Amino acid sequence: MTDSAVPDAPLPLPQYVRAAVIGPHSAFSEAIINAFSTADRRVDLLVPQELSLMTEPLSRFYDVVLITVNPSSLEDMLSDRTELLSDLVVVVCTSSVSRDEGGFFMKPAPLLALVA
Repeated sequence: MTDSAVPDAPLPLPQYVRAAVIGPHSAFSEAIINAFSTADRRVDLLVPQELSLMTEPLSRFYDVVLITVNPSSLEDMLSDRTELLSDLVVVVCTSSVSRDEGGFFMKPAPLLALVA
């Protein structure tokens, strides 16, 4: 029996998704973790420096990672980590707001490191 409201997807149902936040200990990271915890979900916080010590792909432990690093360090953090982040849903939860003569705008996040 299938539920027509849930499309076929490689991810488990939301109540079984294993998630982690990659970023510094910050109010933003804590807010994301608290939002998941209100839905009875456990989310681990991984500090970017810990990633350099990891040798196994994160997909062994997680289905989704949310990245909350500073926009200026995003590309450096993602480079050389494509194998570590393979087979995961990666959500970049960071942005850089700039301003020019037309007003404020969001600069795109550098994701070229993940497209290798």
